[in-house]
Amino acid sequence: MLPERYNLPANFLARLPADLPYNDNELFAGIAAGDEQAFRVCFDRWYPTLYGASLHYLKVHEAAEDVVQQVFTRLWEKRAAVATIEKPLDYLFIMCRNECLDTLRRPAAKPGYQALTSEPFNPAAEGPGPEQQLVAKQIRELLQQAVNTLPPQQREVWTLVREKGYTYKQAADMTGLSPITIKAYLARATQKIAGFVRQHHPDLYSLLVASAFFS
Repeated sequence: MLPERYNLPANFLARLPADLPYNDNELFAGIAAGDEQAFRVCFDRWYPTLYGASLHYLKVHEAAEDVVQQVFTRLWEKRAAVATIEKPLDYLFIMCRNECLDTLRRPAAKPGYQALTSEPFNPAAEGPGPEQQLVAKQIRELLQQAVNTLPPQQREVWTLVREKGYTYKQAADMTGLSPITIKAYLARATQKIAGFVRQHHPDLYSLLVASAFFS
């Protein structure tokens, strides 16, 4: 639910049905015309996906929720400008990515953000609902499947650098490889993981691209 402080149409979540056969371009056309029903459908359709992208990027469910709420707030506030958007989902992903980057650049601007990020994410704690948790779980499982397909050395390098956070030099010292080789293996691993995700789950691939996961 979006809180009242986001200046969205009063009670629109309670008043409007979400199971309508809009495509994304029709949704944006409706939103541009001030159609609250189209906005509700867009919110229900894409909130879980955008939340999953934000959570992957920020690691804190409160911060991820704030980002997605802000994305939809801006969408409604600037609705007159979205009538000509040709790829609505890409537009939403870019907005989401930019909000995540802004949050990471200015943690002090978010009350309690530093305290939140100092604690591990606890899915059992009060936070995202079942749909949002499902998206995050799907991302984790899909990435693990992709990593499992890598050759042993690429998998080891990926795990050390991307999952455990070691630098190229640290990973090189641990594996006996050169930092240049570590960088090359990581680039190949990233390319293969991206290809695996794109082939098996195009929607999540778009989400991860938008969140700069493969950068």
